[in-house]
Amino acid sequence: MLTRDMKSAAYNTRAAEATALAETCVLDNVREKHELSAARWRALAALNERDARA
Repeated sequence: MLTRDMKSAAYNTRAAEATALAETCVLDNVREKHELSAARWRALAALNERDARA
């Protein structure tokens, strides 16, 4: 099982990947889906980091 720090890093990596996909996408609806995905990955990372500090 991954530690919280490793999970946060993985979530941030996935957020960066989704952001990169959004930046290269020419279709508005697909770009929005990638942006939403990136936001969710960043939120998961933030929650995980917050729980690690508690």
